[in-house]
Amino acid sequence: MNAAVLTALIALVSSVVGGAIVAAVNHHYSVKEDLHARRLDLSVDRLSEAYMFMLLNLTIDKDKHREYQIHLANIQLFGSPTTVSLTNNLMRRQAGEPVDVTTGALLSDILNSIRNDLGLDRIDTADLVRLNLGDEVDLLKRESSK
Repeated sequence: MNAAVLTALIALVSSVVGGAIVAAVNHHYSVKEDLHARRLDLSVDRLSEAYMFMLLNLTIDKDKHREYQIHLANIQLFGSPTTVSLTNNLMRRQAGEPVDVTTGALLSDILNSIRNDLGLDRIDTADLVRLNLGDEVDLLKRESSK
């Protein structure tokens, strides 16, 4: 075999192998990025739903108890370690244990976790007020000032 043909064959094989390696690495990172994006979307969706439910239902009627439990489970599944800890303490408080936690603290943490996931700056939630029909000041504002 002629040296020029051998050199061309080696160049071709190394190009094919190199291209295959680059394609495999790109595919691996693309799959990882897609998985991360799907997890982030799911996390933001579930935490946003829980946040809105809890914000609009500060007192839970028996008919909404199952939905409330589902949202608490989603917070435990998708929340940050701080959010999970606040959720666990809130559930302990609701079970009658003397735990120092408020719904407002949990909602503030969820709000800023969602903002962080979306690439937004944290906000000071101490001054957030949710209007409630017929009320001038939201329960969260009163609860957080205790």
